[in-house]
Amino acid sequence: MCRHPFKKQENVSKMVLVNSHVYFTLDHVSEIESGVAPYLRELANWKYHGGNTQGDRHTRNEVLLATNQITDLVYGSSEKDFIAHHKYRAQIAALSHDIGLSFGSYDAHEPKGSVLLQKIMQESKLDFGRADLGKISIALGESNILVPAHSTLGKILRDADIAYVGRLGSTAALKRIDDLRDEVRTYHHPFLEEFARDDKTWWALQVSFIENLKWQTPQARELYDPGRIVLLERIKDINAQVQSI
Repeated sequence: MCRHPFKKQENVSKMVLVNSHVYFTLDHVSEIESGVAPYLRELANWKYHGGNTQGDRHTRNEVLLATNQITDLVYGSSEKDFIAHHKYRAQIAALSHDIGLSFGSYDAHEPKGSVLLQKIMQESKLDFGRADLGKISIALGESNILVPAHSTLGKILRDADIAYVGRLGSTAALKRIDDLRDEVRTYHHPFLEEFARDDKTWWALQVSFIENLKWQTPQARELYDPGRIVLLERIKDINAQVQSI
């Protein structure tokens, strides 16, 4: 078993009282990445998401940042410490949303990741409440686009995971789509791998997905839907060229 690399310090966290409820928050968001993310990778042997791989770029440069943006809007009118608590919880979910891939397959990686995260956090030295852990675990399970998302955190995470279609700009989004194609072939996605083998089926699928995409939160729709519409036109052009060959 790997030793926990995150040394808990008194100035890292504090307990705050908001509306008669105790919430856990961080003084500095950067300590989530410097402490928790390396621990997740080390303990879970998270090879695919280490170093400078495309999976790590997706998690840090796309899902984590989109999670921050959406969470800020969802809880924007709340007290500062209340927002900090939800943001911390959402960031843990974002950083760990694909740890189930450490089992080597896309198949049921969301619920597998949920179970793995519970094990990681229970064995860690982080002061982390059981209720928070339960909500994050539920959100990881709900990040599968084929199942309904009922929790607020699950909806935020679902939107953040696909925010690349409207957040990155068309050129970067197309790069993410190429990375995703490699990803589904590497990890043998039970549904998408068949589509990824052929250019015609892959780009036709992208048109269908982006055209019919439904945001889980109105905040994500406000942030990313204009970009989705622009990307859709580019995807349609690419698909038309591919289908004509």
